[in-house]
Amino acid sequence: MEINDKTIENTELSQPLVSFHLKGLREANIISSQREGTFVYYSLNNSKLVRDLMLFNKHLDYFESKCLS
Repeated sequence: MEINDKTIENTELSQPLVSFHLKGLREANIISSQREGTFVYYSLNNSKLVRDLMLFNKHLDYFESKCLS
């Protein structure tokens, strides 16, 4: 996952606050990061968490399409 200006803009959080939360997630071993030049790439460390988040997102999409239309 790439965190860029658009990603930060979508969270409505400041860049320092996003960095602070990413640091906390790294320290909790929920995500890992890899630096390549000026870019830092993040990935989730737990495949079950990824699966659960995808399922949650699917349900959220359904809720938005049925209930908020």
